[in-house]
Amino acid sequence: MAYLSRYFMNKFGSTAGVSSVSQAYSGWFWCGVEQFSQQGLRMVVSLLLARLLPPETFGIVASVMIFLTMAQNLIDGGIGSRIIQKNNIHDDDYTALFWCNGVVSVICCGSLVLSSGVISSFYGNSELKKVVVVMSIVTFFMTSGKVQQCQLIRELRFKTNALISAGSVMAGSITGIVLALFGGGVWAILGQQLVSSIVQALTLWILLPWRPGKVPRWENIKDLYSFGIPVMTSQTIRSGAEQVINVFTAKFVSLTQLGFLDRGCFIPNNVCVFLQNIFFRTNFTIISRLQKDPVLLRETYMNHMTVFISLLLVGMSALAVSAPVVIEVLIGANWLPATFLFQAGCVMSALQLLFQVHVVVLKAIGRVNRVFHQNLVCAILQVTGVVIGLYWSLTGMVFGVVVARILSWFFSVIALSRSSSIKLRDELYIILRPLPWMLGTILLLGYVRRLGLPLLARFLLCGLSGLVMLVLCWFVIIIKVTKTKMHVLEKETPSN
Repeated sequence: MAYLSRYFMNKFGSTAGVSSVSQAYSGWFWCGVEQFSQQGLRMVVSLLLARLLPPETFGIVASVMIFLTMAQNLIDGGIGSRIIQKNNIHDDDYTALFWCNGVVSVICCGSLVLSSGVISSFYGNSELKKVVVVMSIVTFFMTSGKVQQCQLIRELRFKTNALISAGSVMAGSITGIVLALFGGGVWAILGQQLVSSIVQALTLWILLPWRPGKVPRWENIKDLYSFGIPVMTSQTIRSGAEQVINVFTAKFVSLTQLGFLDRGCFIPNNVCVFLQNIFFRTNFTIISRLQKDPVLLRETYMNHMTVFISLLLVGMSALAVSAPVVIEVLIGANWLPATFLFQAGCVMSALQLLFQVHVVVLKAIGRVNRVFHQNLVCAILQVTGVVIGLYWSLTGMVFGVVVARILSWFFSVIALSRSSSIKLRDELYIILRPLPWMLGTILLLGYVRRLGLPLLARFLLCGLSGLVMLVLCWFVIIIKVTKTKMHVLEKETPSN
């Protein structure tokens, strides 16, 4: 922190850089607390539910997620990002956000309820009708506190957000476990999400004093959607494309195999969501404030992403190599058929996160047209990969998604380099630095996994080895960055 403070003070003659760095660390910490309580608790509960429920139960819920994900994107409309990204905000903007969010939410959730019979007929499973209805209610409550959430993020009040999330997830988790123990089946999953969403919405409205006071002005609505429509359209298309593999698996393979795919990708996806919500939520707000200072924006991005990419690549490599041990210990030997899907999930989730890094920066600097193009390209590539891969069943579709996400990441790198001061060489520098550590992690954990030790001992040793490699990589890279910047600082600081 000290070297960054001195660096920014000497280079820019102000406290802007110091403030950005300190806010980033504070934001990372409280977002980490929130995600540890939220994603961590959800993961633990889901692992317990996986021991209590058959794969087909998870396949039932996963088969309808395409409709719910697209509804959530339509409800958000990209307008929440505009509230956070905008330099100057007024109460009229929050009022417009509330009414737009509320009206679209009622329309989307109501349409899902009315379409529940058609969706269940498409899959040939009558049980899906009640799943769609309940998940539509969950979606409504999840989006009903959007104004309050945007206020918390914009004001960098991550501590409050963390405590609210922790309480709501705790309530939902207890509900899910109780229902599963009493033989609730799919209702254990539905009850968990329903209670969590209701508690979160009620807490936000009770604790935060903001209330809509009047009819929104057309100027504010137009401002929100001029930014949000390209984001909403492209994100909805991309989110739908990401769920195509679930639809194809449910329709042409089986719900059991979809259950294996869903649980196989669950742990790696949640690890990536954990990292994404820690870094992206904080960085989006900070980078939005630096969008008019390209030099400081690039410097901030390089510092943040050096830490983020190191954690991502080393952590996901460790998880992929130790997949069989992790699966057998955490969710049981009956889930071992999902080992390949777990490892593929690590690759797919990491690639998707690398792509989203660039989308977030493009949104933060206001390049929503670029966001639209990148999401559209990603969607087209992913659907193409799944359709071609269907010939080889689920394995082929997974490989198709991996190839599509590699290409999507490459195109997003080019788009960002053309739209900002962050260039291609910067991206390559960030990606290449942790690669030796990633290779070392793969070799070390591959050796540990094959030791003739009891299962639990191998699990603990794999976890410890991965953690050591992660910490060493992080500290060594940060120390090197520190030395480099101190050298630059000494050159730029005039001698007395």
